[in-house]
Amino acid sequence: MHSSRTFFASRLNSGVRTQVKFIAILVACLVSLPVAANVIFPAFAAPYFVPAFSPLLIALVLIVETSIIWLYERPLTSKTMAALAVVTANATSWLIGVGLAFFVFPSGLSQAGPSDSQEFWSLVWLSFPVALVLSVLIEAGIYLLFARHFQFSRAWRGSVVSNLASYVCIGVAFFAFPGAF
Repeated sequence: MHSSRTFFASRLNSGVRTQVKFIAILVACLVSLPVAANVIFPAFAAPYFVPAFSPLLIALVLIVETSIIWLYERPLTSKTMAALAVVTANATSWLIGVGLAFFVFPSGLSQAGPSDSQEFWSLVWLSFPVALVLSVLIEAGIYLLFARHFQFSRAWRGSVVSNLASYVCIGVAFFAFPGAF
């Protein structure tokens, strides 16, 4: 006798199950990001926390990066696998970036507070290109790990192009709507 779980699982093809798992992972990643509006963070954490204040920006970045990675790998991998790689790479990059921002890079915080500190805002401006380079390196490394299983043949180029595109999205949002962040 089949349990109800086995019965329903057998009715779903593997593609649908993979898509459901991907959506569950994506929702978990989006929900787990910090989205409190009154967070004070070190200057070098700005690239990692600015997108967290807008779930739509997070979704846009993931869609842009997934589309680019999939276009680079289209003959070799599925959209779902490209999306899984992008979510994994971005989550890893975010965790490493936040750790570096809090424990390695200068904070720029002063007694006057971040809005009154020229050093803080100088470090915020510097943090975006530094974060871009780190993102490219970290995410390319993750794509190379996926390459063993999913044939990501153009990991470095895909990482550079997808991160440039996503940082353009973040930059436009940051500068177009500065009060939102």
